[in-house]
Amino acid sequence: MQHLRDAIEKLYELAEAERLLVCLQGHWIETPEQLIAAVATDEGKAGMCRLLEMPEAELDELILKLTEGMDPEEIQRLQSDQAGGERGLRLPDEETSE
Repeated sequence: MQHLRDAIEKLYELAEAERLLVCLQGHWIETPEQLIAAVATDEGKAGMCRLLEMPEAELDELILKLTEGMDPEEIQRLQSDQAGGERGLRLPDEETSE
């Protein structure tokens, strides 16, 4: 959580940074990778904007800050649609019908 905390604290005043971190932790988002993956779709981004009560441009700035220094292939993997696994939910019926 430290890298996520560092990025958020650099962009926001302490009280706002704490609000955002508590909100993210309350929804099981504790790493930059989890946040990047959560906003990979338009729906995910819109939901995160509502959850964090921030405009899309501000969320884009946060994501840009989080991806600084990351491997481009890792960023691409996190931002691509996946049928299941780390980001996707697989329902029991889907697992057996492949």
